[in-house]
Amino acid sequence: MDRSDQRLSPEKGSSCRQQVGNEQGVETAMLNLLVLGLLVVYGGGVWKFWNGFNRTNFTEGKIRLTLLWPILLATNKSYRKNFNKALKGR
Repeated sequence: MDRSDQRLSPEKGSSCRQQVGNEQGVETAMLNLLVLGLLVVYGGGVWKFWNGFNRTNFTEGKIRLTLLWPILLATNKSYRKNFNKALKGR
């Protein structure tokens, strides 16, 4: 065997292990990007609702309503209307 055969030989190299390692690294990186994206969206919702809270019909519970915005937005029609008021100023 010459040198090029040794580099490609499965017995001599660890290309299969490297490929699996690289795939896991890509999966981890994609998961990290997904988590980062979700945190950015969550933080943006918190920021917009907090700053627009005075436009809503709510008078108390600002912290609780702000922190729980994704759950309340998905489950409560009244909250959805007020969330849109806070975001858009309507």
